[in-house]
Amino acid sequence: MKKLALSLSASLILSSIALADVVGMGIGGGAWNHNESGWIQKDGNEIDIEEDLHFNSENNGYIWAYVEHPLPLFPNIKIVGTKLSNDGEGPVSKNIKYGDLTIHAKGYEKSSFQLDQLDTVLYYELIDLGANLDAGINIKYIDGSAEIAAYDPETSSILKKETKDFTITIPMLYLDARMPIPMTNLEIGMTANAIAYDSNEFYDTKIYLNYDIAVGTGVEIGYRYEKIKIDDIDDIFSDIEIKGIYAGVYFRF
Repeated sequence: MKKLALSLSASLILSSIALADVVGMGIGGGAWNHNESGWIQKDGNEIDIEEDLHFNSENNGYIWAYVEHPLPLFPNIKIVGTKLSNDGEGPVSKNIKYGDLTIHAKGYEKSSFQLDQLDTVLYYELIDLGANLDAGINIKYIDGSAEIAAYDPETSSILKKETKDFTITIPMLYLDARMPIPMTNLEIGMTANAIAYDSNEFYDTKIYLNYDIAVGTGVEIGYRYEKIKIDDIDDIFSDIEIKGIYAGVYFRF
């Protein structure tokens, strides 16, 4: 009986060691320099983000982590968190109606928005032979807020404001393809998340270049593009594009 127990214990230890050798993990993060274009609407007219709300480029951070394992049928998992916000202020060249707020032409506005995102990606490695191809599903959760205010720049006071908070949970198709560049420490890749239904469209794509500085450590630079087209979700309509260069570091174990 003792021999059987010792044999089982040894088998479990060896299995744990073998599993540790093939489990892959990684963490990373960085900053995204993004700018927005398009429009937003709530119980009024279409409001241009650049011309009417005077949004410029902004820097926000992101973090991510993944775990890959050899267990059959069970997907790997990757979590990505993106802080996304912007604000602007300036003169209004046309009448703006946003909910119960109206700002007449030649008035002054002050606005802000956030689209914080949490992506939970469940995926499988379809190809892992130097070149890699992953596919799965991404559950994207957006915690959003859009505020526009009539503003007096001389007294720095808010005259009236309208705020709309909203949350959206979106299942998206996920695809990631990457390939090492021969005789270098470079790897080029592309990630795509996408779904379209009714008149709603959500895209989150990026192209990137990784450079391994040392074993398990490297830097990443890329270009990320998002499209958020909303047709009456929580009384919000929008057609917004968010794009720009990002850079960060990663650690793989």
